Amino acid sequence: MAQSVIRLHTIPPAAAIEGECPVKNGMNNGASNGHLASLNARHAKLDASLAAEMRRPVPDAALVSRLKREKLKVKEEVEAARATH
Repeated sequence: MAQSVIRLHTIPPAAAIEGECPVKNGMNNGASNGHLASLNARHAKLDASLAAEMRRPVPDAALVSRLKREKLKVKEEVEAARATH
């Protein structure tokens, strides 16, 4: 008898990383370059997670929706960080 496998995804919500934001914490622009790199890395990670979920035979619609929202939020943060440079 075959066993079924349940996949659990543990991607922290964007709010969990907001405390790490140098711009919001009042650091100088030199530190914001690191922040921009961090945001770009987060965006790439969300993109990879979304692509992996979409490759599943039956993607979790709620997870796909959440990943897309988080990815858009990070993209907006990247654009805002670039505008301040």
